[in-house]
Amino acid sequence: MREVAVLGVGMTKFGTSEITQVEMFAEAAMDAIQASNIKPQQIQAVWVGNADGNVEEGQAVMAPMCAAEIGLAGLPATSIQAACSSGTLAIINAFV
Repeated sequence: MREVAVLGVGMTKFGTSEITQVEMFAEAAMDAIQASNIKPQQIQAVWVGNADGNVEEGQAVMAPMCAAEIGLAGLPATSIQAACSSGTLAIINAFV
């Protein structure tokens, strides 16, 4: 079994926002990367749980856009859309 770890976390403020969901991802992701003390080049894949991207912004598969937004274009990036379970399933799928 391969080793998988969550080394840092980040989040955005709750509430109405003027920025896009991709920008929100980037804000939280950069906080997580900084907290992890690793270099972005050490990241091997990106998993994004998003419940309403297709409804809210008309963007259903945003993981590759999220990866590109934080300077990781071309990295394997997977979107998980499973309503309220999206974030949980993204973590589970990243582990397996």
